Amino acid sequence: MVAAALEALIEAEGPDTIAAFFAEPVMGAGGAILPPEGYFDKMQAVLRKHDILFVADEYWLIEDQLIAQAAHDYQLRFHLTPDALGRVAMRRSPGCSTTIAPGIALVVVGDVTAAVLEDGWVSQEYGIKHRAPVAVFTADRAAHATLVTLVAPLVRGQVTLPTLTVDRSFDERVANVAHGSIHDEVIWTIGESHEPFDRASGAAAQWRRRTTARVDR
Repeated sequence: MVAAALEALIEAEGPDTIAAFFAEPVMGAGGAILPPEGYFDKMQAVLRKHDILFVADEYWLIEDQLIAQAAHDYQLRFHLTPDALGRVAMRRSPGCSTTIAPGIALVVVGDVTAAVLEDGWVSQEYGIKHRAPVAVFTADRAAHATLVTLVAPLVRGQVTLPTLTVDRSFDERVANVAHGSIHDEVIWTIGESHEPFDRASGAAAQWRRRTTARVDR
């Protein structure tokens, strides 16, 4: 249905007027939401037919900061999709927590003291709840905490999991992301307001790719 709607839109607008189709492999507005299985295959078939470029984000990097005068219990919560029930694995290593679910990996580094899976729900239609797992990362009794999360799509059968390391200083973060054959260095600075990418505070960001190879999706 969606592919047919895309093709109808392309034909109505004219393929020569469309430069590219941009898509996010993971939507985060209502949790970590993946498109239906086969979605990208069908969309790419339509785009190839009309010779339109397909552009997809490869991953997300998210920084969360807690700055308070007193200690808090801080929780970072990711609501997964219903099809992840009984199919989620969580791994812990020093300074890093990884959650693996169908089609997605969450890698969290920073001040995490616990990582657990809880029962929850999502609502893809108004008023209808579906059971779904929630990945919860906690920083216990912390007045100041920083968590950096890599949200990366996984293809079926992918063996090598994405990794994330972050070097932190007072005003700079250097993240190294390895995802399949991609090896990136992402650097961002924290301005006087301690808000990443706040232009008024003088914050800035840069990205370097150490290989031009791409993950085969």
